[in-house]
Amino acid sequence: MYPEGICWGTRPAPIEPGVYDARTITPDDKFDHVPVRVMNAQQQAHHIKAGTFVSELEVLIWSKEVEKKMWNGQRIQRPF
Repeated sequence: MYPEGICWGTRPAPIEPGVYDARTITPDDKFDHVPVRVMNAQQQAHHIKAGTFVSELEVLIWSKEVEKKMWNGQRIQRPF
């Protein structure tokens, strides 16, 4: 569990056609070279070199209320 407040994370985005990175919350003390999950939606294999830029960091607001709902499998409504 994360402390409530502001944290940093990657923005989900395509790396190349059919290959996407997932949102990743970064550790408090690390803002580069953070491992991220990648999904290949293509039939053929893709190779991504270590150190390839995959995403900008963005500010995330972490809420204990939202975290509880996530762990309990409840549906979360967006505030907008």
